[in-house]
Amino acid sequence: MTAVLWFCFIVTASSAATFDLSSDANHGWSCTEDLKDGKWTHVDAESDMTIPSGTNDRIEGSFSPSNIYDTYNAEECRRVRRPWNALSTQERQIYIDGLLELRVRGQLSMDLDELVAIGSVHDDAFGSVTHQDSDYMFWHGYLVWELESRIRNLGGKYKCFGMPYWDFTTEHNRKGEAQPGPYILQTGLGGFGDADNHWTVNGYSWPYSTTEYWSPFRKDDCTAKDDVCPICSLKRHSNGKNFEDVKSAEQIGEVLLDNPAFVDFQRWMPKNLGLPPGIDEAYDPIWFIFHSMESYLQAMWVNCNGYHLINLHELHEHPMAFSPYCDDETAQDCVGINLDDALYFGGLLPKNCDMTQFPLNVPDCVGINLDDALYFGGLLPKKPWSFIHNEKLTIRKLYSLPAWNVVYDLNGDDFYARSGLRAECKDMLSEKWFVLPAEEEEEDFVMDGRQEMTASRLFGVEVENEIGMMAVAALVVGIVVMLILCRACRVDGGRDKLLESGPRSGYGSVSDSLSVPI
Repeated sequence: MTAVLWFCFIVTASSAATFDLSSDANHGWSCTEDLKDGKWTHVDAESDMTIPSGTNDRIEGSFSPSNIYDTYNAEECRRVRRPWNALSTQERQIYIDGLLELRVRGQLSMDLDELVAIGSVHDDAFGSVTHQDSDYMFWHGYLVWELESRIRNLGGKYKCFGMPYWDFTTEHNRKGEAQPGPYILQTGLGGFGDADNHWTVNGYSWPYSTTEYWSPFRKDDCTAKDDVCPICSLKRHSNGKNFEDVKSAEQIGEVLLDNPAFVDFQRWMPKNLGLPPGIDEAYDPIWFIFHSMESYLQAMWVNCNGYHLINLHELHEHPMAFSPYCDDETAQDCVGINLDDALYFGGLLPKNCDMTQFPLNVPDCVGINLDDALYFGGLLPKKPWSFIHNEKLTIRKLYSLPAWNVVYDLNGDDFYARSGLRAECKDMLSEKWFVLPAEEEEEDFVMDGRQEMTASRLFGVEVENEIGMMAVAALVVGIVVMLILCRACRVDGGRDKLLESGPRSGYGSVSDSLSVPI
């Protein structure tokens, strides 16, 4: 397998003894009077928008009985996330129109623009740190949820909006195809930018002007024609490191199924999946549907391993379902990687988690333990409508997607079948997490390469003749059927024995007789 060319842009942190807040390594907003010293604290307007309330208790009257935290029209509808590739042009336009309406209401102001408030979190230096520790999927997933919330907050046709998820594996190995450009850039989100105008997308491959959809000044990238800092055009570079080197559905499915340990699975994710560096990160509409897909993979991994049956209050007792980690060599006791650490969404940290360089009141990395407060930088914590404005957010709270009123619709999802997850996990998926396909088509038993190798070398014995292969294949099928029946019995039995655990969890407690993978 060739080296992975897909990767998320990692912000280079300063190695100075003190943290230079004006450095483009941390953020690039320094062109306005308010931001002349580059400090986020000067952009602190707290807009009078809808504020989530009552999030400390279960939401009464919610459409979803598992919902705990969602207050955005939760009594009317769940956040049904559907596959982007299966949506019609009109359905995709709901997302695009929602983004454009947010920009209209933002009045070309960094103080008021809600997309900028959310995107600024990833623009913070901690946006690179989180790719190296155990809050990665949860931290990014929360940003998807917040943008989804702002679109739902628009009301009307948007009130039941669910963030689509983009199966990026359809771009796998398309280098030789005649069809121009990646599929995703042919779905209404614009294409690559104009190479003769600093790769600007607006008015070139996307019909919307910079005043209709803009990206704030960052990384010295406000140099296109008609860019007037800080209102800059959306940029997409076509520099040879694009989409075609993404992993295939089969490769991702194999990794998901072969790695029941959280640390192994999540470490693999940011190292092997990501957007090419030419994408304008969290200000590009593609970024959010990409990370919605990563949340989908997280949900699949949880369900395929039966971890959704664990009482959230007991999650710390199941290290396979979650264990904290921080991969940087200089970090000793990273903060915010455990289930209940508050996630870090503010303040600026170096890539190597060397907190001795910065005057922060937390040791080392943050947000890596279950009950640590997750850290979020940028403008989002200042906004009264954000969950983290007044609430502590932790990995334990984010572990269950149904608790946030999120459900993934598998109808029209080609990845589900191509990845092998349908064959392996169909009987394990919870309807609290997924909308299962309406009509399951009967499929012939087809061995994939891995099963074929196992059959031909069963117990280390080479089987070369057809009769031997048929006998071994029959044996393998029998074993598979037995395992499926055992798993189904275990799951059905376990579900019957679930006990209600109180208003905070929304989950039943796993009984002592239920064997949960740990």
